[in-house]
Amino acid sequence: MEVLAIQKVLVVLLLQQIKEQNIFLEVIQVQLNIQLTFLDKIILNGLQIPGI
Repeated sequence: MEVLAIQKVLVVLLLQQIKEQNIFLEVIQVQLNIQLTFLDKIILNGLQIPGI
């Protein structure tokens, strides 16, 4: 019974880690979307980027 209890705790902790990683990935996805939007505007406006 104790082994089962320990396994349940480990599963809960694992699920918590997965949730946290998903949040982290969502944040990265939002940042990438912002960068893409920024790049699209630069391309559409034909702005010159220094150093390129």
